[in-house]
Amino acid sequence: MLLVRVATWTVAAFIALFAVEVFGGIMMLSHGGGFWEMLHRQTWHLIALAVVPVIGLSLAALISRPTKHGWIRLVGRVLLAVVTLALTYNTGFTGYLGPSAAPDIDEKTLLRFRAFHEVAEPVLLGALLAYWWLSLRGAGGAVVDSPGAAQVSSAQREN
Repeated sequence: MLLVRVATWTVAAFIALFAVEVFGGIMMLSHGGGFWEMLHRQTWHLIALAVVPVIGLSLAALISRPTKHGWIRLVGRVLLAVVTLALTYNTGFTGYLGPSAAPDIDEKTLLRFRAFHEVAEPVLLGALLAYWWLSLRGAGGAVVDSPGAAQVSSAQREN
């Protein structure tokens, strides 16, 4: 139970870090480089360091919880973790290969970069992270260990 709560909070902190990354990127586009570019790059470095332990802790929490579908759901959770990890690093990789690394790229390549790195990847990664966080929280926003705990929490909701 404690592992699930800690994992939920770490994923929430990771989502907040991702939100700062996206905000820094948007501000960098609208106001130019300087502080916003530095914020965008340094936040990415934190994300690159944090993604592996966050996903590892989350997987440990999800695997430790019993599910009614057994190994099928477990395989889905592991695949979700692998896709999230791969997309996180791919987003950073495309960012380092972007216009600041090669300012003389043609217009079509720049358009593909913007569509992929600035729109598609953040939206998909944000959706994956939100789903990951919701799967940790469980149905109804609470994780219940025993039937007695379910009765107590429903009685507390009525009061």
